[in-house]
Amino acid sequence: MSVEGKKNNSIKVTKYCIESSKINKELSMLLVCDNHDVYSKEWFKNIDTPDYIFVAGDFILGRKIEGMPYEESWTKLCPNSFEMLKDLTTLAPVYLSLGNHEWGLGDEDINIIRDMGITVLDNEYVRLLNNIVVGGLTSGLTTNISRSEERF
Repeated sequence: MSVEGKKNNSIKVTKYCIESSKINKELSMLLVCDNHDVYSKEWFKNIDTPDYIFVAGDFILGRKIEGMPYEESWTKLCPNSFEMLKDLTTLAPVYLSLGNHEWGLGDEDINIIRDMGITVLDNEYVRLLNNIVVGGLTSGLTTNISRSEERF
């Protein structure tokens, strides 16, 4: 199932059925993407509990709020996104990939996300049940602007 956030606090839910002889049990997976710091606790109340949750980037606004110090943590600038991440961890294991909107996340922010119990896939992959490979490719924009200190 895929959940895409909308600016009016509604969501778009799309269900897919994928079959493979390499997976010997039925799994439910939830993909959350493009919510851009919009979140409502109502979103996940009426869904079946998934086995795994994937956050495919663009969960924050992607820009600093005018007048806020640059050093201000994204957890304060995008509180809805971080509340959503915390809530998702109560449902199932969460795997997160950084999108181009996460260009400003620093190591402190990434560590906050990891401390929630979320696996951050920053140009990495993991194997689930030995047969499912899940990877996260960090946007080149994210890597070139902020995640690589050599550019500054």
